[in-house]
Amino acid sequence: MNTHDNDSEGYLIPENEADNKIGYAKMVKAHVMHRHLHLKQDFSTWFNDCVEKFDLKEGVDFVFTKQEWNRQKICPKSEIETDKTDNHYFKIHVAKKIAQAERHRNYGRILYQDLCFH
Repeated sequence: MNTHDNDSEGYLIPENEADNKIGYAKMVKAHVMHRHLHLKQDFSTWFNDCVEKFDLKEGVDFVFTKQEWNRQKICPKSEIETDKTDNHYFKIHVAKKIAQAERHRNYGRILYQDLCFH
């Protein structure tokens, strides 16, 4: 998933629409990353721990999204549905940092290597 950093409307752009465009940032779905790491910790606790541990900033290192018509729109945390976890995204540089911190686990090592090729 990609997002245009300068887009005032803040819509997430499907990857096939972002080809050859300047200003797009690669994004990783945090929930999928959590699942691939096979962590015992629940998603919300893990996500909040990552934000605290790596001193991540909303809008800079990660974003939240909400469905608006047929697109995902970037929004503040206060606007997301609290029971949804599929709307949390890390920017690629943060996802690499988190995966690298989990490299002692085989899944973290594999995920880190995969992210380095994107």
